Amino acid sequence: MQILRINKEKRLGYEVNVIGTQNVCKAVDECKSVKGLILTGTWHTIGEREINGIVDESFGYRPDKVEDRARL
Repeated sequence: MQILRINKEKRLGYEVNVIGTQNVCKAVDECKSVKGLILTGTWHTIGEREINGIVDESFGYRPDKVEDRARL
């Protein structure tokens, strides 16, 4: 799973998740035609229940696996 890789490569996880999010926010702020940003991550679209191995595009949207607390 990707979480295991992030635990091993903390800098990579930081660059992708924190710096990447900052870059998206900066781009939205600088583009005056954009009204706002809705940020959602894999936790909100595929959940955390019963996931084994690598999650890629073929896994798809799985609302049946999303935890109730991610549906806020």
